[in-house]
Parts: sequence; structure tokens; C-alpha cells
Amino acid sequence: MHLRLALLFCLLLLSDAAVAHQTWALARNGGEGKVSIQLSHGTVFPVGDHPVSAEHLQSAWLLPAGRESGQSELQPSAATASYLPMEASAAGASWALATISLKPGEIELDTASVEEYLRELGDPEALRTAWSPGDRWRERFYKHAKALVRMGEGRADTEAMDAGMVLEFIPLQDPTRLRPGQPLDFRLEFHDQPLADHRVGMVYANSHGEVWTRTDANGLGRLVLAHPGWALLHSVVISPSDEDSLDWESHFATLSFEIPHPEISENLGGD
Repeated sequence: MHLRLALLFCLLLLSDAAVAHQTWALARNGGEGKVSIQLSHGTVFPVGDHPVSAEHLQSAWLLPAGRESGQSELQPSAATASYLPMEASAAGASWALATISLKPGEIELDTASVEEYLRELGDPEALRTAWSPGDRWRERFYKHAKALVRMGEGRADTEAMDAGMVLEFIPLQDPTRLRPGQPLDFRLEFHDQPLADHRVGMVYANSHGEVWTRTDANGLGRLVLAHPGWALLHSVVISPSDEDSLDWESHFATLSFEIPHPEISENLGGD
């Protein structure tokens, strides 16, 4: 199996239902220079099914605009039924990025479970080609959640909004200043390299639906914002594992932000 996998795609994209496995962070201005984070797992964004355990955090940082004062570690507090609260200071910053990665987990699926898994993923052809009934499915997965929050005046697109995450969305405009109907350009990077011809989804809060696009040869993508409120960019990469005890390694990435209502965007000086 490993030889056959090595001859297949270097990277394979999981399909639509991958959002059901997402982890996201909602970042809000908590007042007094504080950023408040709600970290959740869930199937219907932005309502979390259950919180992320603080024990599963691998890294959790807040990167303020300008970063003159450096990054601050996000501090978790007692979890609620649906999310893990976290907080850090971004005093004086016009915006901030929350960047969170979880410790890896592992799953092993039997044939029936893999069949169900692939159906949930939309039966991606590449995975169907790589896997045959009876093959083992041992997967190590990583979750990366990123969130942008506005704290005051100033534009987030005046400086790079990257954080060096393994799989990362980098917005090229400030989505907190855009109006519905305007495009959001972004770059998707994997290990600091543009991820070309890769499928990306955006899901809106309040059951407004989901749209899809693909990055170009330079890892660039564009989605037109359709609704005000919370939005989530998401993508998943899976690659064959070189470890004898594993078959697959996957990375899930999300970027959440709040699209202002048109009248708010105008007050912020949105283009």
C-alpha cells in the first residue's frame, strides 16, 4: 500500500463534509484591550458541539497588529458546555490574530467506517483510488484554527497577516472592513509554501450556506462575501504517511472573522 500511495498525489484534498470535523476560534473585542476567544469543535458553525480541552492545546498565541510588544499566550479558563474560553491582551492594537494549534490525534478505521468516512467527505476520487476495501486506515490528524479580530482603528491589510502555521489562510484584505458583495482575496500556505489548485470552502453562520473555490497556481483564492456576520474559511490536506504505524497524515485549517453590516463597514471606512 505505501508504494502505491507514494506514486499517487503528494497532497490529497478531503471534500465537502470535512467541515463536520472542524475546530474554530471566535475572537471578540473583550474591552479594556483584551481579546476574548471561544474555541470549539462543531458540525454547524458557529455553534460548538463541545469545547476543546485545554490539555489538547499545543500552542495558543495572540499576535497584535504591529507586534511591537510581541505575541501573548492565550490563557484558557474553565470550559463551558460548548467552548473553551481564552483571553490575552492586545492593548493599543488596531487588530489581532489568534493562532491555535492542537496536539495531534490518531484514529484507526475499519472498512465499514472508512466507507462511511469517504461518503461524508463526498467520495473524493483521489482517496477512492488510493484506498481499497480491506486496506488499513490509520490516520494522524492536526487541527489549526486562526481568527482575526478588530480592536480599533487601522487596517489589517497594511501588514502581513501570517503566523507561520503549518496550514494557514492569509487574508490579503481586511475582511472586518469589507461589505457583503465585495471579494476577499487570500493565500493558502502549507509549510510556508503556496498550496496550488486546492479546494477551499467558506461557511456562513445562521445557515446561510457554503461556497467553494480553488486556489490558483500561486496558492491564491478569491471568494465574494455574501452575508454579514461570522464566516469561516476552511480547508483540509491529507498526505500519505512515511511511518510504518500510519497510513495518512491530515491537517485541518480554519480562519474565522466577522463581516460587518454595511452601515458598520461605512463607519469603519470600508472600501
